[in-house]
Amino acid sequence: MGRFGQVQEGLGLLLVFWLTAGPAQGRHPLPVLWLMPVGSGSGGENLTAGVAPAVRLALQDLKKQPPPLGNYEIQLQLLDSQCDPAKALKALFDAVWAGPQYLLLFGGVCPPVTALIARALPALGLVQVSFAASAPGLSNRKLYRNLFSMVPSDRVLNQAAVKLLQRYKWTRVGVVTQEGPRLSEMKKDLIRQLLKAGVHVAVTESLSGDVCGRLKKLKDEDVRIIIAQLEDEAVSEVFCCAYRLNLFGAWYQWIIAGGGAAGWRLGWKFSGCTANSLLVAADGSVRLQVRELGNANTPGVSGRTPQDYQDSYLRQLIQERSEVSSLYSFAYDAVWVVARALSQATEGPVFFWNGERMTSIELVQFQGPGPAKDQPAVLLQHRHISLLLYIVISSAAGVTVIIALILLFFVIINHKHRYGVCNFIDTLQQTPSVRN
Repeated sequence: MGRFGQVQEGLGLLLVFWLTAGPAQGRHPLPVLWLMPVGSGSGGENLTAGVAPAVRLALQDLKKQPPPLGNYEIQLQLLDSQCDPAKALKALFDAVWAGPQYLLLFGGVCPPVTALIARALPALGLVQVSFAASAPGLSNRKLYRNLFSMVPSDRVLNQAAVKLLQRYKWTRVGVVTQEGPRLSEMKKDLIRQLLKAGVHVAVTESLSGDVCGRLKKLKDEDVRIIIAQLEDEAVSEVFCCAYRLNLFGAWYQWIIAGGGAAGWRLGWKFSGCTANSLLVAADGSVRLQVRELGNANTPGVSGRTPQDYQDSYLRQLIQERSEVSSLYSFAYDAVWVVARALSQATEGPVFFWNGERMTSIELVQFQGPGPAKDQPAVLLQHRHISLLLYIVISSAAGVTVIIALILLFFVIINHKHRYGVCNFIDTLQQTPSVRN
């Protein structure tokens, strides 16, 4: 084990001690497994450090609860999943084999790990509670009946996208998806929902390698409405290519889904793009995201409203002097999908979607006179010709019409003579020839 691995293991043990420290005071212990990657995530963020203050806050709330909840003390045993399904499954089996008998499994950030572990839960007699199990496939109760998620499935993002298309009568779209297990699963679910809603998917592209080359296919097919399923770190690169390809403006509408709630993160410099170029390309785009907290004003199980919980969480961060790059929250209330429009470098809410209905907040500020057209418009071109050419062509057409009318009149007047000649010819053909 390298020095970095030893440091990570030491931090994990320290974290477990920090979360479970304190006298039990006669409370009954409840052993709980906590499955988390101790190291950094794919985006470089420390996932465990971001969740630990929220867990600490929940444990403090539990101590304040009256009986029977207040009679118990949760004892967390941290398992480092390393975002590797095989290593996570081995760590889980080792923990269950060594004991004690655990009440449930908490956590699960990496979708491949969660999918594998959740399939094994019934055999192990465990129930898993996850704050990040949002992949559409994990909502299948037949396969994952012991998995309970405190966040809505990514399917609601796709449902919100379909409702937005229906609202503006867009029936022809293009779909671009960043490569990855979670977003690939989102793409499959989105395609199914679009086909069910009668929306034609003109182009589907996976963003890998040459991103600009992939987006150019959208322009070649004249796709105007683009649904992009991206993680936050890829948004800037996509809009940089959109700027270079002139794939933005009043003729186009970008709908971004799939990223987190941290923000657009525009401003990173790519080859040929400045921060202002990215803002120009992203102007008018709509981002679909899951709200971290509900908007209800009634207290939840913890005795706090969602806003109170967020304030307590921030105070906890300040008290512990923790530096985190992401904020996770417990679902004490319903979590909605919020659509935000980026207009002139500022974001504003457009509508909320709660899985059943859409609540309008304000209209989207389109760059053109109205919503972009999902179909290429038929252009009527006006051409000017000289007056002399117009007179010659009109005169020739008039003479042709007059001659045609004269011929028609002549045929009608002389149709009887035509029948007489025909009868005379038939008589001659029927008379037997006379030989001298």
